[in-house]
Parts: sequence; structure tokens; C-alpha cells
Amino acid sequence: MDKNKKVILFMPSMDGGGVEKNLIIVANYLVNKSLNVILITYDTKFNSRFNNKIKILNVTKNKKEKHSKYFKYYKCLLILIKTCLSNSNFLVLSFQANIYCAILSKLFKYKLIIRSNSSPSGWSKNIIKNLIFRIFFKASKDIIVNSYEFKRELKIKFNLNSKVIYNPLNISEIVKKSKQKIKLKFFNQKRILKIINVARFTQQKDHITLLKALKLINNKINYRLLIIGYGPEKNNIQKFIKAGSLSKKVKLIGFQNNPYKYIKVSDLFVLSSLYEGLPNVILEAITLKKFVISSNCPTGPNEILMKGQFGMLFKTQNHIELSKKILEFNNNRNIFAIFNRNLSLRRRLWLWPSRKMIIRINGRFGDDYYKDLRKSKIAINIHYSKNNSDYINFGYASILSSWALLNSGTRETDFGYWYPGKENDGAAGWAYEPKIDNKAWDLFEMKRGIWPVDGEIDIGFGGALDGLCTILVDDPVFGVLCYGGELKKGNQEYIIQPLDGVEKKLFIRLGERELDIEMNRDQFSDMVPVCISNTLDYIIFGMSNLSNDDHITIVSLRGPEISDYHLFLNQTIENH
Repeated sequence: MDKNKKVILFMPSMDGGGVEKNLIIVANYLVNKSLNVILITYDTKFNSRFNNKIKILNVTKNKKEKHSKYFKYYKCLLILIKTCLSNSNFLVLSFQANIYCAILSKLFKYKLIIRSNSSPSGWSKNIIKNLIFRIFFKASKDIIVNSYEFKRELKIKFNLNSKVIYNPLNISEIVKKSKQKIKLKFFNQKRILKIINVARFTQQKDHITLLKALKLINNKINYRLLIIGYGPEKNNIQKFIKAGSLSKKVKLIGFQNNPYKYIKVSDLFVLSSLYEGLPNVILEAITLKKFVISSNCPTGPNEILMKGQFGMLFKTQNHIELSKKILEFNNNRNIFAIFNRNLSLRRRLWLWPSRKMIIRINGRFGDDYYKDLRKSKIAINIHYSKNNSDYINFGYASILSSWALLNSGTRETDFGYWYPGKENDGAAGWAYEPKIDNKAWDLFEMKRGIWPVDGEIDIGFGGALDGLCTILVDDPVFGVLCYGGELKKGNQEYIIQPLDGVEKKLFIRLGERELDIEMNRDQFSDMVPVCISNTLDYIIFGMSNLSNDDHITIVSLRGPEISDYHLFLNQTIENH
């Protein structure tokens, strides 16, 4: 990393949203790495949150001065032009006014990285503007977006290539601030459903859909909605609240420096946006273990919530569907206990990408990024990170560590009772049953057969079983290797024999080529190894019938593009 290079961060208008949070984290990180960081911004209200080593070029000194964002753009662009005329050795990272920065980069020949934070669905449909996007965005060194949905939209709509770097989160700060007490009787009542929304008062955030949904169920449940934010749509929101007779149950408390203490005491977080990039606020709610209901808007919510696995999604602007989701959650509060385990997992999966917002300077991520990540000791789930070959070994080690608590007993003790005895005598649960129709250690007769799930450790063991997999990965140091399996390399193919003990899952990570194969029952055959072409053009594998009866096995494939494929069963084509 070239520490002599000046990095100019361009963010004319700072209103306290997710983009501003990203900017602060990135700026402070870069300056801590001894880079020369300059911030060009119109506003001054967040100056105190930046490292004092950052040179801040404020257009105004008046915190209360109000101007349109385009006026702020104009003033800040003049400063950028002045900087260009006096210096050429710098890189610009634009968080706003990207198109203007792209045009200037053409004129003044500086290197530009565009950080685009909002889905193309929210951009102007003006044909001329779209043409300008296509032409000038290509002038940038890199385009960084914050979700893979976003990346796909840019490619489809504008034929622009981009790189995905998820928004950074300061997890420790969120958790620390969430512990502060709130003094708000409106939201401290017992036996109510406490709903919270944190979003700017703009048309994009579509608060009206949320209010319409609550109006439908106003007399069905006892709830309170707390809305945190500010913006030009405030009056319209207030008018709807009054007209809909929602004033006693809905409260607006304006912008809050610490929204986390309110999220912490809530039951449910709802986002109703028309479009997003990657909504930080959902990640923050997940960090605080809150259940999330979000519009399935482009882009971000679907990616974060994994199509509803980690929360609920509703169709954009569909207040009827949203009302049903809220009722469903309220009537089944115990659902949260189930999702809470998923949320804890999802929170960990977002920790790693949140550290990845290190700017590509001189064409690559700095070595410090890799050092920091190795220190983090975070196991990376292969489904939620890109270019992750360096860290898959950590993830696989984490899977194996789940078996450490297993105490299966010895042959002499009939493979274990929960009694004192020989070394390793015991089991993974409270009521381990060594034989069919036998009694557990508590003398309770159990008829289900071997190893019923009845204790926390048993559940953990179930998770260990579910996590076992074979992984083929192209490691940048050691080349192609296989975790949990035996690998042989041919001229044009890889031959793999899964050996993880369960042999139901095979994940392939060969650079940009990715493929997942999973079976809901049965397993890969010991007699027919998996044969995969280097280009993933074909896959050959055998299956073992574990139950020796007629049944249906579902084989799931994830990764290939949607297209027509030929399927052969026993060398006979069946479908395509």
C-alpha cells in the first residue's frame, strides 16, 4: 500500500444515514494505516467523529446553514477541481455525486473509485442520464457496490462491472450503545408489541406503507410503533398518522445519535423501503438480535435475510401482506426463539464482510487487511464471502470443533451411559439411548431408537451433523486442495471422494467458479467418486441408498447459471 498517496473522500452532504456511518469507519481506518486522508464535505456536524489526522475541507462553518444537496455538490466540486489543479498524486473515493466525480476524472486524469450505495432501481429513468452513467462510470478505476443483487442490476441495466464490498459495521459500538437506558414511557409499556423503524423521512423509505399496514390491524393487536428519523416527508407522515387515528400508537422522535438503545428494547424491526443498496439498519437490528420484517426491495434485504430464512419479506408497497406478517409474528412470539439462533449465525456471517471495506489502492487490497482478518479468528461461511480461499480452513476447523463435545462411550460400556466409568464413557445428550427399546440413564423408556434429541448438546451435535461437508477450493498458496475428502487431479477434471463422515454435501470454490451439491437423504457413493470438469461443465457422481428402500431423494444444486442442462441417470438422458 502506497502510504504517500493522498486519498480524497468525497461526500458533500452528510445527513447521518448509513452512508455517513460507512464513510466514518473507512476514513478512520485508512488514516490509522498512515495514509494521507482528505475529506471534502459541505457539512461540519460530524467532524468530531473523524480522526483528527484527517484533513477535512468544509465548505461551510455554519452547522445550522441549510441548502439543497445539489448546492452542496456544486460547492464541493469546486474544491475538488481546485485540488486537481494543485496536485495530481491522489485517488478519489466518491460516496456521493458519483457522476460528477466521474466526469472530472476524465477531465483531470485522476484515479477514481466509485462507492455506489443505492440500487439502480432508485436512479432516474431519464434516458440521457442513464447514457451518461454508462459512459462515465467506466472511467472509474473501480465501482464498489454493497450487495450482489446490486452488482447484478448494474450489469444487466447498465452493462457495468463492479466489485462487492459489504458495508462495514462497528459491532462493539452498536452493542455498547444499545445498553444505554431509554426514558420513553411510550415504549416502556408491558404487554405490547414494540415495533421500531429507523429511516430517513423520504419517499424511498415509504413509511406510508408501514402506517397503512398498522391501520389495518389497529384494533386487532396492542402495539406501539416508534419511528426514528427526519427528512422532507415528515409532514406527510404526520398527516397520515393523524388522519388514520394512529396518534396514540405511533410516535416520531426525530434523528437520534444513538438509535441502538431503542432497537434493543423493541420486539420487531420493520423496513418498508422502495429500494436500498444494503440497508445498514437491518444489519444493526440483527446484531442486536431483533426479528426483522422488510420489503423485498432492490437491493439488499433479500440478500441479508436469505430469502426469509433470517426474517420475513413482503412485496414492496404491499401493506396488506405486511399487516399479515406483523400479525403472524405477534401471534407466534415463540418464533423468535427459533430465529434467534439463526440471527446469531447471520450476525457472525456479517462480521467478516464488515471488515472488508478496505479501499483498493494501487489495484489490490493492502497487506494490512489480510493481517487484520487473520487476527479476527472468525470462521468464514463459504456462502457469504467471496475470494475466501485463505479462510476456508478456519471455517472447516470450526465445523470439526463442533464434534469436540461428543462423548460416545466405549464398546465395553455398550457405547455409553451418562454414568461414571471408563474414559469417554457417556454421550452427547441428557438421555442418550444406546440400544433400541432401551432405557436412558434416568431409566425413562424410549422407543424411538438410538440417540433421540432431547438436550442442548444433542441440538449442537445435530448442528455439527448438518455442517459437515466436503470442500474443493483453489488455495492461492497450496493450489487446489480438498477438505473432508480425497482428491485426485486429472488433465481436465477433478476426482473427489467425500470422506467427511456424512457425505451429503460438496462445495466447490475454484476462484469465480462456484457450485454446491447437497442431498436431503442418502449420500455420495463410496464406489463411484465425484468427477468434475475443471470448468464445471459436467458433474458425474454416484449415490448410495442408505435405507435400501424405495424413496425420493432431493439433490440440490446451487451456483450454475439458469439455463438448459442435460441430466443423465444411469447414462440415460432423463430431462434437461
